[in-house]
Amino acid sequence: MSKNMLFRCNTSNLEVFGTIAVWLLVLCPRPAASAENLLVNGGFETHNFIGWMRSGDVEIYDVNTNVCCVPYEGDYLLGFNGGNDPPIGMIRQEFATIPGIGYNLDFAFAKGGTGTGTAALQVLIEGATVLMDETVSDSSGAWPGPWDEYHFSFVADSRRTTLSFTDVSEGTVSFDALIDNISVVVPEPATVSWFVVPMVAASITMRRRSASSFARNP
Repeated sequence: MSKNMLFRCNTSNLEVFGTIAVWLLVLCPRPAASAENLLVNGGFETHNFIGWMRSGDVEIYDVNTNVCCVPYEGDYLLGFNGGNDPPIGMIRQEFATIPGIGYNLDFAFAKGGTGTGTAALQVLIEGATVLMDETVSDSSGAWPGPWDEYHFSFVADSRRTTLSFTDVSEGTVSFDALIDNISVVVPEPATVSWFVVPMVAASITMRRRSASSFARNP
């Protein structure tokens, strides 16, 4: 094989891989940091209600001073209607959204206490219309209670959206409805592996063809 033929084969490979590299840089998303929580104080780690409006009996529990409950994360959590009060507690927060964009709501919920009955929270998301109306519940009971993770999705229909949690438990004697680690985020975009895989396969085919040309042209 002549030096000119060898140069043409190597140049062809460089052109193919150069093209692939450019497309990968353009189309493949860079590693993203964790999505930003659109809610303020979603884990109640400020030890106050900054960011939240509230009504009824709701209380922030400190793991260092309140032995009843272990937070899902951090040092604080929110309890509804402690002291056997009637289930009337509510918290809500308004946040900015873009109409037509999808969002994920995540939080941890538990029944704290050994009393009989069902701890339950109504989860309401409202924009121009009611976007979601769900109820989460737990009748097991433990001290401290195990946490359950909840995940919901919704599509905004206005520039301001309100999330609220309202205690709708069946009684509250010797147990509380607990919530922690609330977040609303925009889902991260999917990768473009559907495009990358064919491009890589094409490069392998090109290399094999170049090698075959090399063998046929001594």
